[in-house]
Amino acid sequence: MLPILIIVSSLTVLAPDELFKTLQVIQDLNISNPTQATRVYEAALPKLPEQPSKGIYELHRAGLEAAIKTNDTVRIREIEALFSDNTEWLEVLSANTLGHLWYSDQMMGKFVDNMQRKYPDALFIITGDH
Repeated sequence: MLPILIIVSSLTVLAPDELFKTLQVIQDLNISNPTQATRVYEAALPKLPEQPSKGIYELHRAGLEAAIKTNDTVRIREIEALFSDNTEWLEVLSANTLGHLWYSDQMMGKFVDNMQRKYPDALFIITGDH
């Protein structure tokens, strides 16, 4: 009798509802346990669809927040490279979204520059709610 080899692939892609549930879990954990948020993000990575979307973008942003909070410089660089090396992401992010990000960055930079001139010994702690 000849041996039979059966190969079963367990690779699955997150359905949209699973993606948003995972995103919510990561966002919640970013508040209470960023280390666990990083683990959930890492577990989700192989299951993400390859096609960029706003939902996947938000999931990567939540993963980036977890990486920043846990000082995971390797993960920060990986996520940064994902967006900077892939022009498909620019198509997903609307000009409106990019405009808001640019404007926020400009205003925060101006604020810090102005306050640094006025209070050179000041310590700036900048946080966000999401």
